[in-house]
Order: sequence, then C-alpha cells, then structure tokens
Amino acid sequence: MPDPAPPATSEDPRTRELMTGLARGLRERGLIRSPHLERAFASTPRHRFVDSFLEPDRSGVAENYGSTVRRETSEARWREAVYANQTLVTAVQGGQPSSSSSMPSIMAAMIEEAGVEPGMRVLEVGTGTGYNAAILAACVGAEGRVCSIENQPDLAERAAARLAEVVPWPVRVHTGDGWQGDAEHAPFDRIIATSSAPRVPAAWLRQLRPAGRVVLDLRGGLAGGLLIVLRETETAFSGRFADPPLGSFMPLQEALPSAYPEVFDRCLSMPAAASHPVPPDLDPERFLEHDSDLLWMVQCQLSPIRFVHYGVLIDGKLRWDVCLFFEREETVLRFAPQDGGGWRVGVLGPALALWDRTLAAYRSWAELGCPVKGRFRWEGTVDGSQWVVLDRPGLPPLKWPL
Repeated sequence: MPDPAPPATSEDPRTRELMTGLARGLRERGLIRSPHLERAFASTPRHRFVDSFLEPDRSGVAENYGSTVRRETSEARWREAVYANQTLVTAVQGGQPSSSSSMPSIMAAMIEEAGVEPGMRVLEVGTGTGYNAAILAACVGAEGRVCSIENQPDLAERAAARLAEVVPWPVRVHTGDGWQGDAEHAPFDRIIATSSAPRVPAAWLRQLRPAGRVVLDLRGGLAGGLLIVLRETETAFSGRFADPPLGSFMPLQEALPSAYPEVFDRCLSMPAAASHPVPPDLDPERFLEHDSDLLWMVQCQLSPIRFVHYGVLIDGKLRWDVCLFFEREETVLRFAPQDGGGWRVGVLGPALALWDRTLAAYRSWAELGCPVKGRFRWEGTVDGSQWVVLDRPGLPPLKWPL
C-alpha cells in the first residue's frame, strides 16, 4: 500500500520552516524512523490546534498556571513555542493541568512503538487539542480511520472542528468514557492513549484485532512507564516496557483514586499510631528524587499507593515531609527529617504492618539486583486480569496483579 498523502497545508514560509524543522529534529534524534511519520509531522500545522497555552510559574512551592501566551498578543513567541519540542498546557482545573498538547517527541515515540501504518484503524484515547489525532490521520491516510475519545465535551467539539479544517479525510471525535473504548467502531489495529492509567482497561483488550497493539503510560501512584501490549491470541496478551522510559501523561479521569484527598487529609489529622526510626538503607530522599526504578518495584508490591510530599513551615524554616498514602488501608506513612539527621516515620491509620511491608519492598529492589523497568514485562487476559512480571534466571518469575 502506498504511503498516504499528507494533510493539505497552506502555511507561510516561516511556519513551513518550523514544521519541517520539528520533523527533522525528531528524525535526527532517532525518535522518527518511518518516512510517513516524518511527513506527517512536517505537514501537520500544530499551531492550528493551539491558539494559546499556559505557562507555569515555578518560583514557588506549587506550580501556578496563571500566565497565558496567546497568538493575538505574542505571535512570534507563541509560534516559536508551538513548534518547540515541549508540552503545552491548554487547560487547568483545580490548579492542575487538565488538557495539553503533548510533547512531540513523546508523540513520535509512541506512534513508532505502536507501529502505525497506512490503512490502519486506530483508536486514540484522549483527544485534547486534536493535534495527535491529526498526526495519526496523516499516518493512516484516507484508506485508514482514526477514532478519538475525549471526556470533556468542549475540548471534543473544538478538536473536531479543527480536525475538519486541517485533515482532508474524516476523523471521528466523540465525547465519552475512555475506559470503555469505542465498541461501536471496533476492532482496532492500534489503540494509543494520551493519558495514563494504573491498568489496561479490559474494553481496550476486547476491542483489539489479532496481532493488534495498545500503547499507553501504565502509571500508578509512585511510578509508571510506556507499555506496549500485543494481542498474542484470542484470549492472551503480552506486553513490554519501553527502555529508556518516556515522559508521563495526565491520568484518565476515572483512574484518579476516589479517596484522595479526603481520606489522606483525615489521616494527616490523626496522631501517629506508631513511630519508627528510618534505617539508613531506606532513604526517603529517593522518593523526592523520583528514582523511578526503585519506586516501580515498591509500587508493584504495595499498589494502590500514592506518593505525596509537601512543605511544612516550622519556626520560619521550610521542611519537606514525604508521605506514602495507602488508599485501601486508609493509612499514611509520613516520613519527617530530624534535626540531628536521619528520618523518622509515623504510621497514621490502622494498618500498622504497612511499615514492615514497605521496608521489605524497598529492600527487595536491591536484593534483586536493582532491576530497571525495562526488565519487567506485562501479561494479561481478555477478561481484564493482568500482572506485572519480573523474570529471574533459574528461578520462577515474580508476578504482581494489577
């Protein structure tokens, strides 16, 4: 099958230069290997999907997305930023990003990992601005089909209008629950999620064609990684994690723990049911430094779990406390640095044994040779049962359910 024709563009010379420069840069970094994907980036105008974006103010403890860069007020700055390899936050809810135009390098890597080819039927979960859907549409061409799901009706409406202006063949955008996929238009050759989830939704597995692939950011409360799932048989699926790992995505709305932050705040108001000195080999700074391989190992054994850190002002000095929140057990482990050095952990909640389990999970990572995320794999079945697996030479594999 011949490569698809790219979406038609009628941009000014400077914009075309920025578009081709973005595509060339991704290819030179090795993130684009397929000619049709390079053509898709070179011919798809990102600025048509991002009229404005929000810039974070990182001067304080919390990010404040109060500064808006608009085309009509800062056109040169806006256009250069749109074609830079960066994530552009386009909407905020409760002080946190709720929609964005993903970083082009991550988009390219995910599409390459998915192996999107001309003529394929692709489901995108998380339409956002519509730019990623436009890239996918340019890859599959007029003989393929892209369906995209967005849970925010206003975003879906705007993205659909922009896609209709830019892409010369239909792209289906509808408002719905991404967890349920799109059974009406299944099966799909590829399913790509531009949002994260703590497990692969069973509906996606059922809606995948034989030898089809799912690509998503599999992410719990501590760590995550880009997972590539392959349908091996009618009922069995296998998966590997991209190495090196890529960036992260905002979670599917339904994936957010329902008990947070209410239960977490209630736990923090309790007196500690137990308190322990933290042994030197467990360094809470590793949580603050986001040591993803270690956190991944801890998460596999203790999920669902959430990492929270916050500043506490004591006698005019800012102290950072580290918390692990266990939603199911309604318990928090709060690590606080001590004036004389070291840390102490308080158990806030009824599950006193969680401290011993956390210590054992932390130490098991070193005992197993500090495995990187790429050493893990994923297994699943069509009913939605799934596991993260770590193979051990000469020993049975370790398996943790999701």
